[in-house]
Amino acid sequence: MQKTYIILVLLLLSNCLLAQSDSTQQRKNQFLAAPFLSFSQEKRFEFGAGGLYAFYSNPSPETRVSRINFFGTYSLNKQYKVDLSANIYTRDNLWHIVPQTSYQKAPSSFFGIGDNTQKANEDSIINRNTRFNLEVERRISENIYLGGSILYQSNRFINESPGGVFDTDPRVEAQNGGNILLIGPTFIADTRDNANFTTDGYFIRFNTSFGFKGLGDFDLTQIRLDARYFFALNKKTWLANQFVFQSLQGPTLPFYQLPQLGGENLMRGYFLGRYRDQNYITAQTELRFKLKEGFEKSKFLSLDRIILAAFAGFGTVYENNSFATNRIKPNYGFGGRYLFDPAGRLSLRLDLGFGEKPAGEERLKGFYLSFSEAF
Repeated sequence: MQKTYIILVLLLLSNCLLAQSDSTQQRKNQFLAAPFLSFSQEKRFEFGAGGLYAFYSNPSPETRVSRINFFGTYSLNKQYKVDLSANIYTRDNLWHIVPQTSYQKAPSSFFGIGDNTQKANEDSIINRNTRFNLEVERRISENIYLGGSILYQSNRFINESPGGVFDTDPRVEAQNGGNILLIGPTFIADTRDNANFTTDGYFIRFNTSFGFKGLGDFDLTQIRLDARYFFALNKKTWLANQFVFQSLQGPTLPFYQLPQLGGENLMRGYFLGRYRDQNYITAQTELRFKLKEGFEKSKFLSLDRIILAAFAGFGTVYENNSFATNRIKPNYGFGGRYLFDPAGRLSLRLDLGFGEKPAGEERLKGFYLSFSEAF
C-alpha cells in the first residue's frame, strides 16, 4: 500500500474566519484555508492549498448552510490537481444543487481487478482526468427530493509498468481511457437535523445513471445507493451508521469506472483502488463523542469544539454472481474533529484507519485530513 506522510498542516484561522466572534455563534459566512506540505512514495514532495467557504443563501432560519470547497496541489514530479465543488441549498431548502469540476494529472497505483490483488503486482500508471458532475434535486414534500444527475468524464492513461498486471489481466478494459457521459434520475429522502454534522435523522440517496455510445464511448448502467441513519445515545454521544452499494453494468466496463474500495470516507485504512470490481458493498458505524454538551456559542480555542470518534465497518468488491461472505474485509479506526464553526457544525476532521493484513504484507492503514465528516 502506498504510504503518504503529512509533514505540515498550517491552519490560517486568525485571518480566514470571517465574521466570527469568540462570544457569539450566528448564521454568518465563514472561510477556512489550509496550506500543506506532504510526501508520498510516487509523488515525492507535494504542496498546495485548500479552502472551504460556508454561507447561507438567504436569512431563512430553515435554510441549511451551503459550502464551496476548492484546492490545488503540485508536486516535484510535476503532478497536479485542481478541484472546485459546492453543496448549495436555496431558500427553505427548496432546491439542492451539487456541482463539481476537476482536472488532474497524477500517478495512480493499479493492482488489478478483484478482492485479492497483491502488493507485489502494483503497476504505476499516469492518469489525466477531466471531470464535470452536476446534481440538481427539488424538494417535493417535507423530506423527499427528486432530480437528476449528469456526469462527463475524460480519462487518458500512460502505463509506466509495461508487461505488468495492467497489460496482462484479461479483465482490464479500456486501458487507454475514454470519454464517459452518464445521465439519470435521483431520489433523496432526508430528515437529518444538520447536513454537516448529523446527530439525528436519516438520509437515503438512490441514483441510476445511463451512458450510451455516441454520447460517450461506452454503453453503461451505474447504480448507487447510500443510506445513513443517525441517533443520540445521550446529549454528548451519537451513533452514525451507513450502508453503500455500487454497481457497474455493461458490455465493456472501463477499469477506472469500476467501484473502488477505500478512501477517506468509506473503508478508511484501504488505499482507494487497491480493490476494485463490478460491484461494491460496504457498511460502517461511527461513535462520536463531544467533550461538552451542545453546539451553541463557544470560544475560538475552547475544548468544547473538540469531538472524538471511533469507527468500524466491513465491505468487499465482487464480480456479478460471485459474492461470498468469507471475502468480506474489515476496517476500524479512530480520530478527532475540531468545530471551526459550531453554528453551522462545520469541522476539520483527522482520522487514522486500519484494514486487513494481506498475507506477506503489512496491515493496511491510512491517515486522513478533511474539511468535512466522512458521512
